Amino acid sequence: MTVFPASTSRFSSTSALRHYESWGIVPPPERTASGYRLYTEEHAAYFECFRAMQSGFGMDIVKKTMTIGEVSNETGVPGSAILRDSLAYLNYRIRQQTRGVYYLYRLCKTVGLL
Repeated sequence: MTVFPASTSRFSSTSALRHYESWGIVPPPERTASGYRLYTEEHAAYFECFRAMQSGFGMDIVKKTMTIGEVSNETGVPGSAILRDSLAYLNYRIRQQTRGVYYLYRLCKTVGLL
């Protein structure tokens, strides 16, 4: 198990990390004898996912979809199903946006802007 300090420059403030833990959206970290949290690469993956999702969806959606456990507390739907559906939707939106960029590029080229 790789342990790293929860650097504010890498993720977010330490108070935000504690909120994630209290909301039940990250596994509780082990602690040192003096009570400091020991975050692992698993925690890092969660934190990076939160930061990426929060900018597009907001923290309310992140909290609903990332609840630790078999079933999301608020929706009654298995968390893994929500995550799978969210990923499929994001992939769909990215494909649509990429297609839009392609046609915009073609149009600009056709009318001589590029």
